[in-house]
Amino acid sequence: MFELRVLNGQHQGAALPLVGEQWSIGSAAQHDLALDDAGVESLHCRLQRLDDSWTLNAEEGAVCDEEGNARPGIDLTLNTAFLLGSVWLCVSPAGDEWPSVPAVIPKQPQADPEPVRNDVPLKKVKSRSQLLIRTTGIIAGLLVGVIGSAWSLTRTPAIAMDQSPGHMASVTVEAPVETSPTPAKIIKPAADKRIRLTSADAVRHQLGTMLSDRLLTDVSVE
Repeated sequence: MFELRVLNGQHQGAALPLVGEQWSIGSAAQHDLALDDAGVESLHCRLQRLDDSWTLNAEEGAVCDEEGNARPGIDLTLNTAFLLGSVWLCVSPAGDEWPSVPAVIPKQPQADPEPVRNDVPLKKVKSRSQLLIRTTGIIAGLLVGVIGSAWSLTRTPAIAMDQSPGHMASVTVEAPVETSPTPAKIIKPAADKRIRLTSADAVRHQLGTMLSDRLLTDVSVE
């Protein structure tokens, strides 16, 4: 007599007597051995016996050997454990001792590695922005300095004018004196013959004198 033994999980210690030639294993209640542990599919696999050979064929779930390697089918050896989902089982003669659970961690499917991101760190982006701002400020300062220097060099000096109410100054532009081969003569400045009129009476008196000189004695200035 042989039996299918459950070595761990929620049904640890359960044994199914193997009478016949084929048995279904899964989480559904109608199967020959129902296991509702994690990783067990509805119809996980089928166990078959042909003379003295035992074969385990996968259906909706994977079957793993004693090393945890998933296979589509396994030729079983008596008292050698195999893995369905998270449950270890074995086929053993009814009188044999129960084997221990293999210290094997089943291999889990590896997740795809995340693609390497080429994003520039924020700190570097910030540093580049600060450098760009500083460079722009320096260039703007240099442009302002160059423009100011050019404006000061091309600016015509302003002519200062006296705005006092007593008199008004006149600006005289002297023409350059032509040089001659003869010795230069000293020219005395002409005497200022202008008459300063400081009152209305002086103005009338001066006008009367000027009219008299021109034989206009019949014109009187009041």
